[in-house]
Amino acid sequence: MYFSHQMLVSEMKSRAYNHKNPLDKRKAPGKDIQDIFIDTPME
Repeated sequence: MYFSHQMLVSEMKSRAYNHKNPLDKRKAPGKDIQDIFIDTPME
Protein backbone atom coordinates (compact mmCIF):
# COMPACT_ATOMS: atom_id res chain seq x y z
CA MET A 1 0.00 0.00 0.00
CA TYR A 2 2.77 2.45 0.89
CA PHE A 3 4.61 1.86 -2.39
CA SER A 4 1.41 2.41 -4.39
CA HIS A 5 0.74 5.61 -2.48
CA GLN A 6 4.24 6.90 -3.19
CA MET A 7 3.84 6.16 -6.90
CA LEU A 8 0.57 8.08 -6.94
CA VAL A 9 2.24 11.00 -5.13
CA SER A 10 4.97 11.08 -7.78
CA GLU A 11 2.38 11.11 -10.56
CA MET A 12 0.44 13.92 -8.87
CA LYS A 13 3.56 16.04 -8.43
CA SER A 14 4.53 15.54 -12.09
CA ARG A 15 1.12 16.99 -13.00
CA ALA A 16 1.57 19.95 -10.64
CA TYR A 17 -0.99 18.77 -8.06
CA ASN A 18 -0.41 19.37 -4.37
CA HIS A 19 -0.04 16.36 -2.09
CA LYS A 20 -1.31 16.91 1.43
CA ASN A 21 -2.07 13.38 2.65
CA PRO A 22 1.15 11.74 3.80
CA LEU A 23 0.93 8.03 4.56
CA ASP A 24 2.72 6.70 7.63
CA LYS A 25 4.66 3.66 6.44
CA ARG A 26 4.03 1.93 9.79
CA LYS A 27 0.27 2.07 9.14
CA ALA A 28 0.47 0.72 5.60
CA PRO A 29 1.40 -2.95 5.97
CA GLY A 30 1.63 -5.40 3.15
CA LYS A 31 3.79 -6.14 0.17
CA ASP A 32 5.45 -3.51 -2.01
CA ILE A 33 3.56 -4.71 -5.09
CA GLN A 34 -0.05 -5.92 -5.14
CA ASP A 35 -0.26 -9.60 -6.03
CA ILE A 36 -3.89 -10.42 -5.15
CA PHE A 37 -6.59 -9.04 -7.42
CA ILE A 38 -10.39 -9.26 -7.55
CA ASP A 39 -10.13 -8.94 -11.34
CA THR A 40 -6.94 -9.53 -13.27
CA PRO A 41 -5.00 -6.36 -14.20
CA MET A 42 -5.87 -6.92 -17.86
CA GLU A 43 -9.66 -6.75 -17.23
